[in-house]
Amino acid sequence: MLQASDQVLAFDPSAQQVLQRVFRPIAPEHWLLLPHEVPALSAQEQQQLAQWQQNKTRKSGRIGLVGQIGSDYKGVKKVHELIAALAQENLPFEVVAIGQVSPKPTDSTRYRETGPYKAPDLLKLVIENNIDIFFFSSEGPETFSYVLHEIERFSLPIAAFNIGAQATFLAQYPQGISLETHENARDIANKLKPFLQN
Repeated sequence: MLQASDQVLAFDPSAQQVLQRVFRPIAPEHWLLLPHEVPALSAQEQQQLAQWQQNKTRKSGRIGLVGQIGSDYKGVKKVHELIAALAQENLPFEVVAIGQVSPKPTDSTRYRETGPYKAPDLLKLVIENNIDIFFFSSEGPETFSYVLHEIERFSLPIAAFNIGAQATFLAQYPQGISLETHENARDIANKLKPFLQN
């Protein structure tokens, strides 16, 4: 099918590389690399963001998760392990899910969630929860991540695993923090620590 196609559409170079590796080489002229578009913040949202950042004189110690995280592929196990590591290391940090983690972590001193949200409310929730850094927990390679490109607009550090579309994102985002899937939760917590303490 791929060989017979007039055009093969990929949303990220990492997906293109996988297809090239698994199937016979596809002629370069058959490829169309077309990332999805995430809308820019409105002028009003940019103003709100700038005002919040200007007034943010101290770090809150809050690690933001965004979306519905309900499988190991999406990193639910890593989220639970990170919260446990924060407790074991007695670090005064909190994980805030703008969305939901399922199953829900039980440590209410280091975890809370806002529940499902609508895309237009994301900036408001980031500001209300005073997020310092985002942890994009997916342990599987994404073909494209709307969430990464949505939170990129807030100009905050983002930690993600160096695989798939996440690796493409990390390579071009100046505040990206590259993680390896084999790293344990304590190592991840230590990588996040400098962005959470004043």
